[in-house]
Amino acid sequence: MKLYHFRDPSTYCFAQATRRGTWYPQGGKLCRECNTSSQKRVSPLIIEWEPGSDVIGDFVWPGLDTDLVVIQEIKEAFERQFREIEFGAVEFWQEPKLKQPIKPTRRSKPRVWLPYSGPTLWDVIPTHWCHLDLVESNVTIEKTCSTCGKTIYKTPPWDQHHLVIDRNTWNGESIFHIHQYSGGIFCTEEVKTFVEQSGFTNVTFLEDGIIPD
Repeated sequence: MKLYHFRDPSTYCFAQATRRGTWYPQGGKLCRECNTSSQKRVSPLIIEWEPGSDVIGDFVWPGLDTDLVVIQEIKEAFERQFREIEFGAVEFWQEPKLKQPIKPTRRSKPRVWLPYSGPTLWDVIPTHWCHLDLVESNVTIEKTCSTCGKTIYKTPPWDQHHLVIDRNTWNGESIFHIHQYSGGIFCTEEVKTFVEQSGFTNVTFLEDGIIPD
């Protein structure tokens, strides 16, 4: 079975956003030894709209490929089709000094302005985590931090990787995280086919490897 992850197609005709928060614990610091953060991004997801477009796609990408935001229609479709995800609130932030021009000029860049009046947005939160088969994935343990206990993995470059899920840690979920690649949201071909056949906008998929039968 093929393994994919949701990916930002970088289609700039749609509104772009950046992630502002929320992080827990507040004021978390980097580990002195391994330089990793102890913070985790939690609900609500706070985003800031970027200039360039005021057209909101069905998918929005506020944290590159690490965060997945969808409109209400997709939330409802996913809830009917896939059981292993939850949905969190999305809130908005805008620089207080930034004001929508009363009369836009040629220099005015379109953007989504606050107060927000677009479709309801939802933060996609997979509820299941899988592990990789490290040997088959060519992933090794580089070190275990003696200060914070975090395991640091050495992984192949993205253009060379071939991820293989440890079948003992996967229970048939269609959408999930992988511990050794905690930034991405992964899925099966069933999800990819469903999204593509539904014609949802502003999303693509990258093939990453396999889930063994």
